[in-house]
Amino acid sequence: MFKKIFSNNLIKNGAYYTLGTFILQGINFLTLPLYTRILTTRDFGITSLYTAWQAVVVIFLCLQTFSTIQNAKVTYEEDEYREYNSNIVILSFISFAIFSIIIMTFSKKLSEFSGLSINLIFLMLLHSFFTLGVTFKSTILRFDGKAEKQLFISMFYTILNVGLSIFFITSVPQIEKATGKILGAVVPSVILGGYFYLEIILKKKPTFKKEHFIFCLTLGLPLILHNLSHIVLTSSDRMMIERFIGLEETGIYGFTYTIGTILSTAAGAFGSAWVPWYFQKLKDNSHDEIKVYSKNYLDFFTLVTMGFIFVSPEIVRFMGSSDYWIGKYFLPWIIFGCYFIFLYSFPVNYEFYVKKTNYIALGTSFSAIINLVLNYIFIPKYGSFGAALTTLASYFFLFIFHEIITRKKLNYKLFSPIQYFYRILIITVSCFIYTKIVDFIFIRYCIIFILAIIFFTGAFKILKNKK
Repeated sequence: MFKKIFSNNLIKNGAYYTLGTFILQGINFLTLPLYTRILTTRDFGITSLYTAWQAVVVIFLCLQTFSTIQNAKVTYEEDEYREYNSNIVILSFISFAIFSIIIMTFSKKLSEFSGLSINLIFLMLLHSFFTLGVTFKSTILRFDGKAEKQLFISMFYTILNVGLSIFFITSVPQIEKATGKILGAVVPSVILGGYFYLEIILKKKPTFKKEHFIFCLTLGLPLILHNLSHIVLTSSDRMMIERFIGLEETGIYGFTYTIGTILSTAAGAFGSAWVPWYFQKLKDNSHDEIKVYSKNYLDFFTLVTMGFIFVSPEIVRFMGSSDYWIGKYFLPWIIFGCYFIFLYSFPVNYEFYVKKTNYIALGTSFSAIINLVLNYIFIPKYGSFGAALTTLASYFFLFIFHEIITRKKLNYKLFSPIQYFYRILIITVSCFIYTKIVDFIFIRYCIIFILAIIFFTGAFKILKNKK
């Protein structure tokens, strides 16, 4: 049975990515209590601030060149594809050099503005650039179908990061503890990222082909706006709760939001296997096969979402103290928002395939603006519950926007509206049922048991009918 299941590359790679994602998340989860004990609150604040600014810097630094690898894979033949990867690494070097000169020229003013020292700004530049080297290699492996190698690199990188951070914090008293934790992340990124950059260049000599640069920038530049808008979309609620309500409410919402995004993490893991398969099937014009697998994928994730909703109170109690448990009452609406992130990936993946990244940037920008406006209206009145509902509304808009674009502008219809409607209705009903039975463990577990039976019955039926 298991041999038959794992003979399917889509299922096998999906299993690897899912396993790897949750192992890595588990490592981060288990090391968090350790860091909070060996770092002062000031040190922890510095590392959090550094992480926040790095998320912005990394968007600009290499012009989102790595995001175009998936399109190049299905556009060029194998030899030119390798040549393309080598050329965009050179483009990334050029972009890095230009941004580094600008940033270091104004480093004093940037230090005052960001609250980070000039030394940390320098480390941030190195960290961001060489981390993208690891991202380059991981993306190439993902689209080559080498999930095992990507999993190994990710685990090795994470373990080395944690090990070096603890070493620098506890064993090198000459440097501040916050700097030590950051160095623990910078050193492995420089070593691995530098090695992978060289490997890509040496495997296929760069040709500085103008066509490749134009291809890359045409697709990559709109994604800068997309990623900046995404940061606004995922962070503005916490900032406004802190402003209008206070830090205690911000902490509860931030904790609860993190629990909800476990579903997004799972969707990302599944997507790591799905997107390469989907792109290849589109290239092969295997539209009937895509529809069959897409429906199974949609049903599978809908069941996962339902199960996650009903088991989420136990996750809240396990991961947080009683001070945070109140978050379970608005958690299902955050999970519902994450379900729409999964749904909108269907039209967005097609937009990526047909190289219409400008629509992706436009949709995320509109959604971020809607989120800001709704947060300003609802958070002062309803607090965290209002923020959860505005998150849901923003991602619902994002899904509808991209569905309209793919149907009306790109003439592509993967699912009928009624197929979406039934599944959205199921999740809506699940959320309302949850609000009535959240404190009744026995009823919730009966529902989870029924969902498990439906899931395994469906899975065995699919395997039985698979030729």
